[in-house]
Amino acid sequence: QEGSLLAIEGQYEKAVTEFKKSLVSYQKLQDTLMANYIRVNLGDTYRMYAKHDSAAYYLKQAMVNNLTQDVLIESYALGNLGMVCYARQQYDSAKSLLESSINILEPLGDVYSVAVYTFELGKVLVSQGRQSEAEAQLLLAYEEAVANGLKEQIRDFSEYLAGHYQQKGAFEKALFYQN
Repeated sequence: QEGSLLAIEGQYEKAVTEFKKSLVSYQKLQDTLMANYIRVNLGDTYRMYAKHDSAAYYLKQAMVNNLTQDVLIESYALGNLGMVCYARQQYDSAKSLLESSINILEPLGDVYSVAVYTFELGKVLVSQGRQSEAEAQLLLAYEEAVANGLKEQIRDFSEYLAGHYQQKGAFEKALFYQN
């Protein structure tokens, strides 16, 4: 999918254009399943682009139009909407949405998504001042990323953990994650 490649490269406007073209095509074909996957991708792209209203719109549309009740569409939309709520500092909503997504994805064995959403849940808990719960979630996600060789997540999680521990004055831990 060209839209996904463009989004990964940070070319969000071009990615949105490609996803919207795909959405129109799938709607014409009356392929609601694929149209909803495109809506989730559009929502995630808008989230990365920090266009939170558009992100929320497409993620909610994916859930509303999920007539086949596809659990992956539901869980990805919930998780990404949780990240949008986190960005908007709506921590209670973010926590609830992320937990719902994780609860759906864990039994399915979607290690990548569970690790990402668990880490985001940890960040939400940090923002709520729930330090011990937050640290448990952050480290759980990091350990899952390491155990499953998720290189980008190991890098991103380590970067966050290094800053997190530096702020707390736990410099040995900060150095560990920095390295």
